Amino acid sequence: MPFGTACCGIEFMAVLAARTDISRFGAEAIRFSPRQSDLLIVAGRISIKMMPVLIRIYEQMPDPNG
Repeated sequence: MPFGTACCGIEFMAVLAARTDISRFGAEAIRFSPRQSDLLIVAGRISIKMMPVLIRIYEQMPDPNG
């Protein structure tokens, strides 16, 4: 599950673009729901205000969390 902020989020979207073959690395299906994800990628700066949201997303992920 991607969690990108500012320019780092743009770079993460570029990785998911059609020109790259991210399936070589086992990331064929990108899920945007915490309950369907086993890995959380945080790209960018996280402010104090964003921290509770990020913790809530992490806690919604199934165990074991990645």
